[in-house]
Amino acid sequence: MMNATLAFCILALTSSGVPPCLVYCTAQVWNESVSSSGSPFIVMGLLFFVLAFIIPFFSVFES
Repeated sequence: MMNATLAFCILALTSSGVPPCLVYCTAQVWNESVSSSGSPFIVMGLLFFVLAFIIPFFSVFES
C-alpha cells in the first residue's frame, strides 16, 4: 500500500517537472523516517509541505 502510494507520488512529481534524483532522494528520506520513527503521517505532512514550495519553484525556473 505504502509503496504503491510512494511510486505514484514519484511518478506524479517527476512528470510535473521535478528532477527525478530529487524525488528519489526525498522518497529515500521518507522511507528512512517512517521505518525509524513509525509516524508516517507527520513525515508525510512535512514532505508535502516542502514539495508544495518546490514544485512552483521549478515550474517558474523552467519557464
